[in-house]
Amino acid sequence: MPSLVAADPDFNLGIMPQKMKGKLGDLPYDRLLATRKEGEAVAKKLGVSPWLDRSVLEKQLKEVRSPKILHIATHGFFLQDQKQDPNEKIPLSRPDYRGAGGLEWLPVSNLRNPFLLSAGPALAGRDTVSILSS
Repeated sequence: MPSLVAADPDFNLGIMPQKMKGKLGDLPYDRLLATRKEGEAVAKKLGVSPWLDRSVLEKQLKEVRSPKILHIATHGFFLQDQKQDPNEKIPLSRPDYRGAGGLEWLPVSNLRNPFLLSAGPALAGRDTVSILSS
C-alpha cells in the first residue's frame, strides 16, 4: 500500500461540543492549526493526497493495511499514570550493566517511559463520540 497522511481531523464533525468529561478525557479538543500545513507538506513529498477534516476517521484508519509510511498529525491522548512503589528495584542481570559503582539493582522508577502511557491519536468525531455515548 502507498503511504498515508492523516492530518487536522474535525474533532466534533460540526456538532456543537459540550464541556464535559468523557471516556477519552476533557472535551472538547481544539484543532491544531499547523497540522493541516504539516499534513499537506508531508503528503506532497510522498506523492499522495492527505486525509483531512472529516475523513480522518478511526474506522477508515483501521481498514488500512501496512502503508509504506503512516504519518498522523493530531492531538494524542494518554492513559493515567500508574502508581508505582518508589522502592521497588529489579536485578541487573547483564554483566555490562554492572560497573558504575558496582550497581546490581536498578530502581524501577528509572525505567518509566511516558510513551508507554500513550493510548492513541485523537481523530475526527472524537468529541462527538463521547458526547453522544454519555
